[in-house]
Amino acid sequence: IQKRVYPHLLRHTVAQRLADQGMREELLQQFLGHEAPETTQRYYEPRRTDVKEAFEDAMS
Repeated sequence: IQKRVYPHLLRHTVAQRLADQGMREELLQQFLGHEAPETTQRYYEPRRTDVKEAFEDAMS
């Protein structure tokens, strides 16, 4: 199976990798040049462990 690589896929990949490495969303937004945080949020998904940790932090 051959996958095509195109600029938008690379953009998503870089955004996800930066988010996975802990880059704060507002810095990621600035890096990607987005005006609205909602646009940036389309480019990555939080890792499940991050969601779990955030929940645990909020509950403690």
